[in-house]
Amino acid sequence: MYNLFLDDIRFPKEAFLQKELAYLTEYSKIPENEWVIVRNYDDFVKTIEENGIPNAVSFDCDLNSEHFRHYVKDSINSGIYEWENFKYKCGIHCASYLKALLCDGDDIKVFIHSANIIGSMIIREMMKSYLF
Repeated sequence: MYNLFLDDIRFPKEAFLQKELAYLTEYSKIPENEWVIVRNYDDFVKTIEENGIPNAVSFDCDLNSEHFRHYVKDSINSGIYEWENFKYKCGIHCASYLKALLCDGDDIKVFIHSANIIGSMIIREMMKSYLF
């Protein structure tokens, strides 16, 4: 089994879980060297296709400057995160892909370390059955 860390720039030891008020590696008890790091949707999908469902996954939402710009410029004030319209796929797309593969009773731990509050809420709702 493996653990999957999705983030465009950070590493697992730098990922902060906003809701839990703790760093990922401390909260999850999974050391940094036990995470497979992927930086975008394509690598996320490829890793799962090659290795199967991970034991744990930690999500970032904004994987491209397009996502961050939209969040800062539009979403913070409107409360709306229009992820369906992005040119590049974000963490919500990754969560949606993984969710489609999961069955009831699958034993996977899900963490969300994104600083994007709205995107985090969307991922949290989508993956609520698997949150650790």
